[in-house]
Amino acid sequence: MKGAGLWFELRTDSCFVTRLLEGSPAARAGLEPGDQILEMGGRKVVSMSSDEVRSVFNAIPVDGLALQAKHQSGVVASVILKEGPIYPSYDQQPVD
Repeated sequence: MKGAGLWFELRTDSCFVTRLLEGSPAARAGLEPGDQILEMGGRKVVSMSSDEVRSVFNAIPVDGLALQAKHQSGVVASVILKEGPIYPSYDQQPVD
């Protein structure tokens, strides 16, 4: 399987990481469940529509997507999210 290995929830003007697969590109980049995504590719999430946020996550550039995420501790981190191979354990397999 290939991808970023994260699930997210859209709210009125924000986006939160809800789940990560162990060892996924998103986890390796330093994202954590509960992180609030503040910026995507240099654009503030608050100024983006929910369709734009979905589109950005669905079309991560080959050289990566610059994200600014606020951890639950309040620390703001800048990360580059790249798609890559994901090897989830059986209990982490996505349910369709």
